[in-house]
Amino acid sequence: MPSSTGRPHLLIVMLNGSSTIRLDQHIDHDRCAVTYVVDRTRAETIAEYREHIRDAAVVTDPADIDGQVLPAVAELFRRNGTADVVFTPSEYDLLGAARIRDRFGIAGMSQAHTLDLRDKVLMKERVGGAGVAVPRFGACAGALPHELAARIGYPLVLKPRRGMGSRGIHIVHDDAELRRAWPQIDPDDYEAEEFVSGTIYHVDGLVSDGRLLFSRVSRYLTTCLAAQHQRIPLGSVVIDNAALRDRLNSFALRALLALSLDASPFHLELILRADREPVFLEVGARPGGGQIRFVFDDLYGVDLFREWANLALGVRRELPVPDEPVGGWLTVPAPSAPPYRVVEARSLIDSVRYLYYEALPHTGDVYDSRRLSLDRWPGGRFRFAGPTTEVVAAAIEDTMRRYRFTVAAHDS
Repeated sequence: MPSSTGRPHLLIVMLNGSSTIRLDQHIDHDRCAVTYVVDRTRAETIAEYREHIRDAAVVTDPADIDGQVLPAVAELFRRNGTADVVFTPSEYDLLGAARIRDRFGIAGMSQAHTLDLRDKVLMKERVGGAGVAVPRFGACAGALPHELAARIGYPLVLKPRRGMGSRGIHIVHDDAELRRAWPQIDPDDYEAEEFVSGTIYHVDGLVSDGRLLFSRVSRYLTTCLAAQHQRIPLGSVVIDNAALRDRLNSFALRALLALSLDASPFHLELILRADREPVFLEVGARPGGGQIRFVFDDLYGVDLFREWANLALGVRRELPVPDEPVGGWLTVPAPSAPPYRVVEARSLIDSVRYLYYEALPHTGDVYDSRRLSLDRWPGGRFRFAGPTTEVVAAAIEDTMRRYRFTVAAHDS
């Protein structure tokens, strides 16, 4: 029910992950009675707009759901009434938000449903069970490595079941590599899956009431795995091939329906094999990372966080979205371990056609481990817009070739 002010009560959960997004820039904090449960880092962020927040609780150990988070939320609800909606902008907090809903009887995704969208084994069981193509896969828990490999085949991929951003991934080509990799993982937390060759695409948008309210299909120009492990830039470009776009949108919707995802943004990754058949990789029930949401807002007028909150609050509206321009983006990771000092970050805004935005580190900036934890792409961020996929992809590749970002070790 609405709060004592007559406005819906929205609890926002910001406990984990690297995001320090200012949600007051995306969600109308005067339309709702907004409360927060946050960790210490996010407490610094919301302090900047505290006058628009009804109440907030700060926990010191966000991983302690039973001992700290749930009691803190109970106290918030004692003071302000139970929330109508529990919302989180971070995939890392989806399970925590679900625990809160389950504990206090609030509508929305339950813990069991959320696990299907966070655990890659459960996810592929649901999606594959609906007839959508998925890689061969299996849980590592309780499995004998050689039997798992015999069933899946080489090369195979060892992945954290609830991981993000290609962290902790091992690509294994033979028995010897598997024997070396297995002691480095916790089998209870890992899955193994077939390595599928092909081009990686991502489909991003909003799904509600069994349909895509908005979506864009994009092709990665590099891979998340290479960005994480080889420290190379990560980028993608929206595709303008209408037939392929429609086909991959339909494929994505089948996977989303299999997972019963509703009133949510999504970031779905798939591989288009050499025979042009798509294979599902994984999906996140959140806006895509990198510069995806910024490009969507800049070029198509769709603020994914605002629309996500609207859907959570029961607001359904049509999103008239232009087909043009074609968008793209590029992000540059840290080139070395911290601490380091920026020596050079060369601007390209006036020399690369179709590049409309860049955010670069400043010469002399020092990055330590804490600062890097809050900025996954400290080497630079770039956004592009143009008339076709071909010219935007060429502009992104030109930026990768020409951009100079150098650092030096910093003695603190």
